Amino acid sequence: MKISLNWLKDYVDVPVSVDELCEKLNLLGLTVESVEKLGAGVDGVKIGQILSIEPHPDADKLVVCKTDVGEGEPLQIVCGAKNMKAGDKVPTAVVGATLPGDFKIGRRKMRGIESQGMMCSPSELGLGEDHAGLMILDPEAPIGADAREVLGLYDTVVEIEVTPNRNDWAGMIGVAREVAAAYGKMLTVPKVSLEETGPGVETLSSVDLDA
Repeated sequence: MKISLNWLKDYVDVPVSVDELCEKLNLLGLTVESVEKLGAGVDGVKIGQILSIEPHPDADKLVVCKTDVGEGEPLQIVCGAKNMKAGDKVPTAVVGATLPGDFKIGRRKMRGIESQGMMCSPSELGLGEDHAGLMILDPEAPIGADAREVLGLYDTVVEIEVTPNRNDWAGMIGVAREVAAAYGKMLTVPKVSLEETGPGVETLSSVDLDA
């Protein structure tokens, strides 16, 4: 079971550090198997909007994009991806940014054309193995915003072992209940409102008992 600490805090106040929480979870029997800090190594990546896409004059597999990252003039970025179009919003590593693996972004020429940054795929942000194309974001994502904030990467994910006798640990509220009890905190359970409409279930199916 993977626990987002940001999500956990929607249900219970967590008054300690990640390390202290993990120690407490182990004492409660929720054995911690791994701790992952999302967005580790990502810095200086902004939300950019592609304004135009033109063929590279000297490379068939490359294009030259103008990308607005909310900092004056749009950036000129040479890119090899094919899945984007003008108007798309994408994570954009500006000059001086870093990506996982301590990969630093600088100005460089690609087949004679200067590239002023890099538009990113999910794998380049450490979000999976998909590197076939750029990560296309929600059209409402604000230009120039910190991509880590927009993508929810200011978070820590703790993976715990769920034993067969504690299936309540296979859900966020069940884990939050344990944490609330351990620290004497209030548990906030979201209110659920369900309005039933349509025909009664008895008109949709039936069961015959032959024995």
